[in-house]
Amino acid sequence: RYLQIILHSLNPVPLLPALLPREGPSQSLHSYPLLSVMAVKAATGFRQLDISLALSVKPYYLRNLDEGVDAEMQKHLLKFVPEFDGVLIAWWDIRFSDRSGALLWEFPEVHIRIALRVLVFSPQRGMAISGTINGIAHDHLSLSVCESWKAQIHIADLPAGVTLENYAEDESVQFYVKKVQIDDDILSITGSFREPETSTIITEMAVDAAASADVDEKLKRKKSSKKRARASEKASDKHSGKKRRKA
Repeated sequence: RYLQIILHSLNPVPLLPALLPREGPSQSLHSYPLLSVMAVKAATGFRQLDISLALSVKPYYLRNLDEGVDAEMQKHLLKFVPEFDGVLIAWWDIRFSDRSGALLWEFPEVHIRIALRVLVFSPQRGMAISGTINGIAHDHLSLSVCESWKAQIHIADLPAGVTLENYAEDESVQFYVKKVQIDDDILSITGSFREPETSTIITEMAVDAAASADVDEKLKRKKSSKKRARASEKASDKHSGKKRRKA
């Protein structure tokens, strides 16, 4: 259902019904020519990637590794995958590097390496994308991108001479990606009607790492300050001791 929404948002062409998966557990998204749809809207943040992955497959799928790969990939569907630098939308053209796998220690999962093609949503700073306004607050616009991802444009990023009153709900607008946030594998966008200059993706891990580095730096300064204070106290005590002995 989500795939249908996203593909329909890309381009509602007659080809779409043929691209959607048929019913049945053995059918997988990789068997459909999604590239023809992706090429229509190449500038909207959707990218096709050829990748190589190491996966662990449950013994249940040893008779049908294709189904096992699909089961593992389904866990990441519509989530941000760091290895892809984007949100996983679809995958196809699975190739197995070897028909054998490896068992590690006492674990039953079989470890295999595959190559495949994936379709990801990977907006970058400065990229122009489209969204639909679904809310107007006192200081920002709320938007929906492809009916799947949240976006926000602050009042400071509106065009010069334009106010929030110039916009209406359900209005489609084109804007530039200013920042991409990742929180619990969910992607959201901060946009602007003014074109940014450089590229950046800010993830929750990056924010945590920056905060941790800041805390570490503060602790180092605090320890250094304590050491200097103790050294000063020792020097003062030593000097006082000398004076008492002279007396």
